[in-house]
Amino acid sequence: MVQCMEAWILADEDAVRTYFVGKIPENALPKRRDLEAVTKQDLDRALQRAAEASAKKRYQKGRDSFRLLESLDPVRVRGRCPWAARFFEELAARCR
Repeated sequence: MVQCMEAWILADEDAVRTYFVGKIPENALPKRRDLEAVTKQDLDRALQRAAEASAKKRYQKGRDSFRLLESLDPVRVRGRCPWAARFFEELAARCR
């Protein structure tokens, strides 16, 4: 089960790199296929490392999370986050 929405955010590495304009270290973002299994602390650390190289200097959930969420590619999120895929499938089924 997803620990926090930051797993979904990190599933779209391009969106993170676009949002945190700057040179994000190559090893800053997790490469795991199943990001929802990554701990909340590790997800937060990854976003903090990404933000350090940007003008924002740090990831702030209230300031950054929803802007990042709206820029995500849902196909990428579903590909790396099985619970997100299930959520979207359930939502679509209930909207029919």
